[in-house]
Amino acid sequence: MKPNSPPAWSQRLYLRLAPYDVAMLRFLIEAHDNLAYVTIVDRFSAVAKISYAPGSEKAVRRFLADAGETLRLEVLAIGQTRRKE
Repeated sequence: MKPNSPPAWSQRLYLRLAPYDVAMLRFLIEAHDNLAYVTIVDRFSAVAKISYAPGSEKAVRRFLADAGETLRLEVLAIGQTRRKE
């Protein structure tokens, strides 16, 4: 990897939340300086994928802990995804 080049991998978390909380989750993440990117994986069971930059995991988990006081959410899994070249 070249110096100052973007990371080749992004981190991700999967969440299950109440269907009526999806829009609020997106709004709150955008309000936090676009901390992460939300993709809805299954709209019927309200499963969302949260993608974020490496090194941001503590901030994302802190955000989710705070958001969990307002929204009903459950972290399902964590992993990595390769960035498209």
